Amino acid sequence: MRLFPNLRWLPSRSATPREQHMLFYNRVWAKDDPFWAQNQPGNLWNCKCDWEETADPVTDGNPETPVRHNGLEGNPAQTRQIFSDNCAYVKNSGQNRRERDKVEEKCEVAAHKNIKKIAKQHPLLQQSYPCEIDGEIREVRFADWGISETAYSMLGRKNLYWLKNEVLNNPEKYFRNAKYISEAEVDLSHNRGKVLRLKKKFKKYYYSEITLANGIETFLNIILHEDGNYYLYTISKNITSYD
Repeated sequence: MRLFPNLRWLPSRSATPREQHMLFYNRVWAKDDPFWAQNQPGNLWNCKCDWEETADPVTDGNPETPVRHNGLEGNPAQTRQIFSDNCAYVKNSGQNRRERDKVEEKCEVAAHKNIKKIAKQHPLLQQSYPCEIDGEIREVRFADWGISETAYSMLGRKNLYWLKNEVLNNPEKYFRNAKYISEAEVDLSHNRGKVLRLKKKFKKYYYSEITLANGIETFLNIILHEDGNYYLYTISKNITSYD
């Protein structure tokens, strides 16, 4: 029996909370309730709601109707997508640059709030995929810190974050077609705090080239961990981005 089998929806921290999520405030659902497939704190742009694990019983009369914005449908832990294809930035990607930039700014705000939560329950944590590394086929695994770093690297370059998201959606395809390029030693000289503690466990970087859906070439940054396993650390635009 799990110690905390349920989840409570916590009220928004916003000074002026909107009404859409108020019907969920302080209600409790089982973790495996279908409700969570379509409703989560963060599935409205700039949502400041939260949730917590609890042993309290499920509340009676819980609403089931999905409340979310376009592009935030589904549960990212199940769909493996931070944003769905219904996201306005994807749909408007062929329109004028100013409009695309406005939409991407909204996407980045939502992503920064939710990436770490999504990574800790991402389905890829249970998976590994073969990839060529220095002439040998290795099983590459996923850790929550690698999924977070990969997701963060999607941001900041216009038109790229949703393309890199496709790599997390189809790792088998991209790992299979990756072309090994080089390896590098781990440089810790410019790292501090949590990043330094994390990278002290890295033994070596390996870089393999992939081609995104729009034809842009980028690199899988795979690390050899002190536990003897290989993990995806990030997707970088060039080989020296994360050394």
